[in-house]
Order: sequence, then C-alpha cells, then structure tokens
Amino acid sequence: MLEYSVDDIDELVRHTVCERSTKGCRDGCVVARSRNAQNGTTPLTRLARTLLTLAHPAESLELTRAALGELVVRHSADNVRWRMNIGDDIRWESVAPGMLGVAAAYAYTKHTPAARPEMAGLTRIVYSASERWTDAQILDIFDQGHTVAVVFSTRRNQQLPTTWHGMPVVNGDATDDLWAHPHGVIVGLTVKGPDNATIDAAIRSGFARPV
Repeated sequence: MLEYSVDDIDELVRHTVCERSTKGCRDGCVVARSRNAQNGTTPLTRLARTLLTLAHPAESLELTRAALGELVVRHSADNVRWRMNIGDDIRWESVAPGMLGVAAAYAYTKHTPAARPEMAGLTRIVYSASERWTDAQILDIFDQGHTVAVVFSTRRNQQLPTTWHGMPVVNGDATDDLWAHPHGVIVGLTVKGPDNATIDAAIRSGFARPV
C-alpha cells in the first residue's frame, strides 16, 4: 500500500489548483512555505479545506458565502473583504459568480488580464509577476492600466523601493486588502521563505527582482 505525506498531497494539489504557477512562486509560496504555514496542524487544516472544495465545491462555497454574510451583518459590507484565492489561482468569479456582491472580492493571480479581467466594482485583481516575466512585460501590463505585484529582493524589516522603473510602488506587506491600493501602482512585496536558502534561491532565479 502506498503511503503519502501531507506535503506530498499538498504539492500535487498546488500544481492542480495553480495551473500557471512557476517554480519560483511554488518554492516561495507563503501558503505552504512560510514559517506560519508550517506550524502545528496548519498544513493539514489547509489541505482539508482545499480537498473539501475540490470534492464538494457547491457545499464549500455555500459555507464561505454564509461566513461572509455573517461578517457583513456584524461589521458592515464596507469593512469586509473576500480574498478569492489564497492557496489556489481558480477564477472563482467565473466559476461561482453568485458569490460576487456579498463582499468586495480581490485576488492575486498569475493569469493574464485578458484571461482574468477585473470586474468594475466587484473585484480587484492584481497580476503577479514571476521569474518568467521580463521587466518589459511588467511595464506593458502596467501601461495598459493594470496593477502588478512584484516581489523584490528586499528582506523583512527592510524598506521596499518607492519607485521601480519610474512606476510608484506601494507596500503590499502593509495590508492584504488590495482595495486599499489605488490603480496605477506596483504592489511591492518583500521576498519570503522559511529559510535563507529559499530566499537566496528566489533572488537567484529572478522571482525576486533586485533593488
């Protein structure tokens, strides 16, 4: 009988639900590789939720919708956000459009703007650069009016750049709420990983841009 660890299954699932992921983003994925993600029962809990969604999507989404609704009642719609993607890059606004409107939705994505456009007033989409993107490609997407997330070689507790190739940079680590950032900016992120070797590899691969 074959035996698989939580990490084995998690790795397979992440390839499935993040179809456009690259080695750089998988190696530095904050969902699976951060210190917090590896604490206690977090990996098993996260995997169980993902498998529930894959096996019973309607029931899983209804639970999410109900939870969002309760938060809206308690805190008001202006104070509630729904991050559509955390451990996946599924286009939930297309898969489950009935979820939209309960709370302001947002996502980081590896999809292109053409494949996953923003929906005015309903979703805020930020397009995440990977090591496969050239600086020119990032500039082109930015010039089309889209917001791009860029991981920099900046370490934790270091200052992110305020501009990059003349484009304004906002601190994406300061808040996870993408609605808090204006359009027409680069969402800057510090390079992260569970250890220095992972961080150094992200910088060498080009996943984290030098500053």
